[in-house]
Amino acid sequence: MAIWQFAFHLLPRESVEQHFGILPLMIKRREFDQVKWWQEPYSTLNLTGEFSKFLSKAPSWSEDIEIWGKENEDRIDVVRENGQLADLYVRVDVRKISFSFLMQVLGLAQKYNWLLLTQSNYVLFPSFGKLLSAIHRSDSFKFVENPQAFLTELEKSQNDA
Repeated sequence: MAIWQFAFHLLPRESVEQHFGILPLMIKRREFDQVKWWQEPYSTLNLTGEFSKFLSKAPSWSEDIEIWGKENEDRIDVVRENGQLADLYVRVDVRKISFSFLMQVLGLAQKYNWLLLTQSNYVLFPSFGKLLSAIHRSDSFKFVENPQAFLTELEKSQNDA
């Protein structure tokens, strides 16, 4: 993933609510990795037609991953394990934020009742304002806004550690 990409996972709201009993503000990475979020009826969901409406299908390095979009730009990965849906992973090119791309993804999230799990582990409802706010707070955005200042601050924080 490129430093200028903001990434998030799409998760079925019903699975998150069943697992936690409520909608959490955050999901720790370890817990995210341990839970199979895409159980029935989602596991056989065919998203090829949905994603192909706004991104071109791309070649994949694995038979278990379907890719739409470009490596270092807007992109969606559909990961399967044993033929069953395991993860929906979205990357946003922050260098040139495509509002159309965001609206298409958020439209699907609303249609299918999905939540967004940001790279900072925050759970978001599919809202344009919430997603854009999360992007603007991200390291990806800070890098795009001022690469030199971001890298200087990164180096300083590593030297302080």
